[in-house]
Formats: sequence, structure tokens, C-alpha cells
Amino acid sequence: MNGFSGTVALTTTDPESLVCSVTPNRVTGSGTATLSCKSTTAGTFSVTVTGTSGTLSHSATVSFNFTESTIPPPSAVPVNCTPGATCTTPMSASSVNGFAGNVSLTASPSAGLTATLGKNTLVLTGGFDSTTLSLSAAANGDYTVTVTGTSGSLSHTTAIITLHVTTPDFSITASPTSISIAVGGSGTSTITITPSGGFSGTVSLTATVNPSTGLTATLNPSTITMSGTSTLTVTASAAGNYTVTVTGTSGTITHSTTVTVTVTSGTQVAPPVFTQTNWKQRLSLSKNNFQQTFKFGIKNVDPSTTIYAQVQISAIDGSGAEPFTLTSAVFALTPGQTLNNLILTKAFTNADIGESFTFQMVILWGTSPTSLTNQSTLVNGGPASGIRTSGSFTILP
Repeated sequence: MNGFSGTVALTTTDPESLVCSVTPNRVTGSGTATLSCKSTTAGTFSVTVTGTSGTLSHSATVSFNFTESTIPPPSAVPVNCTPGATCTTPMSASSVNGFAGNVSLTASPSAGLTATLGKNTLVLTGGFDSTTLSLSAAANGDYTVTVTGTSGSLSHTTAIITLHVTTPDFSITASPTSISIAVGGSGTSTITITPSGGFSGTVSLTATVNPSTGLTATLNPSTITMSGTSTLTVTASAAGNYTVTVTGTSGTITHSTTVTVTVTSGTQVAPPVFTQTNWKQRLSLSKNNFQQTFKFGIKNVDPSTTIYAQVQISAIDGSGAEPFTLTSAVFALTPGQTLNNLILTKAFTNADIGESFTFQMVILWGTSPTSLTNQSTLVNGGPASGIRTSGSFTILP
């Protein structure tokens, strides 16, 4: 203006978080220059551009608004999987402060983990885009991966994603593992199936007796889904020592447990029976002092022998993670004696709300207080009495 024809030198005054440059940094007479700035943080920043020629100096202020994107998850995420399988978890990015660019994704898996993104670039012109992260590992163990999103100088990384790789399985146990009965008598043992590694299949149970004659064995029920108990009942027709092998099978998974049975030729003492059982099927913690109360009664039905007995309650939750066992005191029962309104309790907390448990009640008994090797789940009056020795309950607030 006014005939000016000199050279103007351009300089910038940058905020601490910006790096700026002017191209070209000198203009002769008249012309234009481009101001470029980069920032590692989001926000609005002011940059002063000053033009100087001799004693003449003028300045202009330019505002830059830097935006960014976020990539969840912001906190650790667990993913459960089985060896060799491919498991997925969602990945997404969201605009912050009006960001509308592309975000390039890269995955950083730990050794032994294969991590594949459904697409490597998310387009945030609409403010949001998503894809999937596929994860696979050949061996059991814990693996980690993070995903980093980059757009220009902006970069964000997810929290650690952990892949838990386990093989679904189950265990099988017997209690007691030894039974003593007389010829013509019977005894029981509780068979328990406990899942692990996310097992949720159905286990078929079979019983094999060795030697094969002189003792019969039955299981009720003969199938268990995921977790639970079955009652093994043995009945003797000849004296001797026997081994009962109970095998649980689910697909290609097979496990066994054994029960030894000693059969004597003496007189068989009649096993005791339950005379009452009671519990809360829908257990409200707030209404029941945060505990389940099992009420039961037992009777010695033998006409001539004093027996000793205690009641055991074995319970397991649906996942098999929180089994518990309750055991009463040992009671002496004279011939024909009945004890009613006996109680066992189990405490719970708010953390247990929503859990469901199945259980089995068993009388452990014998003719000596220190040798309760027999079991009975019999009820007074038989099945028609309505007395139940197994059941379930759900924990409510």
C-alpha cells in the first residue's frame, strides 16, 4: 500500500503446545504465505504472525482449534476363549471436539496371540466408526493386546485387553469313597460333577462293578448338565470286597472315580431316614438375616441297634466356582428314636445375589460314633411322603 515494494520477514509467536511454521517466511512487495501448526493436545490456541520490514512492523492473530478422537475400552477388558478358537471383541472410535478424519489402527499382541482387525482404518466423518478385533491362541494361558489409533500427530491406545484361554473340563468325585454294608443291605455315595474352564455340557454317568456278581450299582440321575450331584446306590447279595468305578463322559472328555464296598455276612442294620427337610427356595437375604436355614429331622428305624448319625449337605453353584459343605454334629439314636427340627445354616453376602445352588442332603451313619461309613438318603414314608433330600435355591436381595 502507498507504493510499498520492500521485503517483509514473517515470524510467529507460538503457544508452548504448538509447533508452527510460515512458508515462505519472506514476501517481497505483495503475496501470500501459509501458516502451518501441529499440536499434541486438543484445544483452541492463538498464534501471532508478525511481518517486519525495516522500521515497519504489523501483527495478526490466528486461532487454531485442534480436535481428537477416543478409542475404547478405557479400562481392562477380559475375553474368554478356548484353545485354537477365534473369539472377538468390538473396537470403535468416537470424535472429540468435532474431529472428522481417519484413524489408522494397529494391534500389538503378546507372544503366542494372533490379533486381527476387521478393518485397519476407521472413518470418523460421521463422528463414530467401529470394527471387530479377532483373537486366537493355540495354548491355554493369559494373553494381552492393545490397539493404537493414529491420525496425523494424534495417537491413542486402548486399555489392555486380556484373552483368557482355557480348555472346558469337569471333575468327578465321590463321597464317601468307601462303604461297608451287610449281605442284603444297601449303601449310597454322592457323586459330584464340578465344571472348569467354562464347561457347560452334559455328563453321562455309568457305574461298573468289579467283580461283576454279588453287588449291583445304580445312579440317579444318570446325566448331569454342567454341574450337580448324583446318588450311587449299591445293593449286596454276596459277601466280599468290591470296587465300583463311576465314569463321567461328555463328548471326548472322560473322567472316573472309584468307591470301594465291603460286604459282610452279618445282620444288616436298617439305615436311618429323613423325617423332615425344609429350606428357602427363593432366599431373600434382607428378609432372612443373610443366611439360608436348612431344617431337617432323622430317625433310627432299626428295632434293636443304636446308631450314630450326622447330616451332611453338599451344594454347588451353576458355574462350580463356589461349592460348600455343611456338616452337623454326630447324634446317637436309640432304636426307633426320632430327632426333629435340627438346623444347619449357611451365610451369604450381597456378592452372591443372583447365584443359584443345587444341593444334596445325606445321612452319614454307623454303629460307632467314629466310623460313619454308611450313607442314607431314604425318607420316612418313601417318595409319597414329599420329603426331599435334594433341591435348589436362588439368592435374592
